[in-house]
Amino acid sequence: MDGTVMYKIASLSSVWVTFDTYETDIANVEVGDNVTFSVESYPGEIFEAEVTYIDPTLDPQSRTATVRAEADNPNRRLKPEMLAEGVVSSDVGKGQEQLLVPKSAVLWTGERSVVYVKKPNTSLPTFEFREVVLGQRVGDRYVVKSGLQSGEEVVTHGNFKIDSAAQLAGKASMMNKNPSGTMPAGHDHGSMEMETSKADTIEKSHQHTDHLSSLVEHYLAMKDALSGDRFEEAQEKLTGFREEVTQSAEEHAAIYEEHHAAMVQALEVGAQSRNIQELRSAFADISDHLVKTLENQDYSGKELYWQYCPMAENQEGANWISEQKDISNPYMGGKMPTCGSTEKMITQES
Repeated sequence: MDGTVMYKIASLSSVWVTFDTYETDIANVEVGDNVTFSVESYPGEIFEAEVTYIDPTLDPQSRTATVRAEADNPNRRLKPEMLAEGVVSSDVGKGQEQLLVPKSAVLWTGERSVVYVKKPNTSLPTFEFREVVLGQRVGDRYVVKSGLQSGEEVVTHGNFKIDSAAQLAGKASMMNKNPSGTMPAGHDHGSMEMETSKADTIEKSHQHTDHLSSLVEHYLAMKDALSGDRFEEAQEKLTGFREEVTQSAEEHAAIYEEHHAAMVQALEVGAQSRNIQELRSAFADISDHLVKTLENQDYSGKELYWQYCPMAENQEGANWISEQKDISNPYMGGKMPTCGSTEKMITQES
C-alpha cells in the first residue's frame, strides 16, 4: 500500500538501556551516573552504561520512574528487547558519614522499626528494646537516622527469640511499647518450666517440629499460587498459614515465643489484601519473618532456599523461600517468572 513502512533502520553501535527505578531510589540517581548491568544472554558478564535521561513522572501503578542509559555496543551483542538488570553506584551520604545497621538487626511492626541493643557492664548479657528511624537501604544494611549511637552493639541474629521472650515476660517488645524496658538473656520463665519432665520436653520438641513443618507447607503453597498469579488461591493458603500461627498461640503457649509478633502483623495485613499486589507486599514481610523463625530454631526439614527478586513491585527488591533452586518468582508471576537468584540454602534435609 502507498505509504506503508517497509523497514525501520537504526544503528546498533550504541543502544539505550531503560530501567524501572523505584520511587524510594530515584532521588539518588542523576544524569551522568555510571550503571553496570547484566543480561540473561551473557551470564556472568557485566556491561556499562551512562545515565542520560530520567523520566520526570512516575508510573502510578508500579511507583517507578524510567531511567534511560546509553551503552556502547560495537559488536552488536546487545539486542532490542533483551531483559537487563542494572546497579547504579551513588553517594547516599553526600559526603557525610552515615550510621548503618545490618538488615537482619531490624524488626518491623506497622510503622515502627526496632532493634535490640546490648547494654554494657552487666553481669548477664542484657538487651534494650530501642525504636529507630531508618533511612535508605544500602545493600544489606539500612541508614539509621535516629535511635542509635555509633559504637553501640545491636543483635543481628537471635533478636527474634529475644523479642518473643520479652513478650511473654511482659517487658518491652514490638507488641508492648515500653522503651525503658530491658530483658536479660538468661531470664527465668518460671518454676513450671524448670520442673518440666524430660518426656514432656521431648513431646513439645516433636510438636514444635511438626508445627514448623506445617508452616513451611502452607507458605510454599501460598508462594506457588502467587507465582501463578492465582490471587484467590493465595488468599486461601494464607488463611491456612494464619490458622497455624494462631494455633501456636492458643494451643502451644510454651513454644509461641518461637514466632515473632511481626509475622502476626504481616499476616493481618495480608488477610485484608484487596488485590494480588497488596498480598505480594505482605508476603515479602511474611517471608522475612518466617526465615528468621527457621534459622533461629535450627529447622532441619526439607531443603529450602532463600531467593531474591530485585524488581519486586513496590519493594526495594524482595526475598522468598523456595524448595527448589529453579526460580519461580511469586512477585512477578507470569510476567517475569524466572527473574531472580538464589542467595543461599536455608536448611538442608537431615
